[in-house]
Amino acid sequence: MATASLEALHAAYVDFSELTLREKVGHGSYGVVCKAVWRDKLVAVKEFFASAEQKDIEKEVKQLSRVKHPNIIALHGISSYQQATYLIMEFAEGGSLHNFLHGKVKPAYSLAHAMSWARQCAERTVAVI
Repeated sequence: MATASLEALHAAYVDFSELTLREKVGHGSYGVVCKAVWRDKLVAVKEFFASAEQKDIEKEVKQLSRVKHPNIIALHGISSYQQATYLIMEFAEGGSLHNFLHGKVKPAYSLAHAMSWARQCAERTVAVI
């Protein structure tokens, strides 16, 4: 598994012994995601494949650590164990984003959904300005 220089990453360090890993819930191009418990909270733990390069790990951590939004998965921290790097993230029920976007079942959205999303974007834009 890939190992990143933890000093180079902008995320809180989580002691791996605090995690209780459960079942695998998905995988992507860079790693495997498992459901886990950390500090009595259900979380997702992503273990990076050995083929993942440090720059890719750092990029993902930087992107996740900069964004704080109720509709985006939160990064709780980063951990390492036996030369592997792990991201500890908010757990979201409902499966992977990939399956949601590319799966056979397509959700039906109404005009009300679109208006709500537009309002959320506008509120965030105003808050940033």
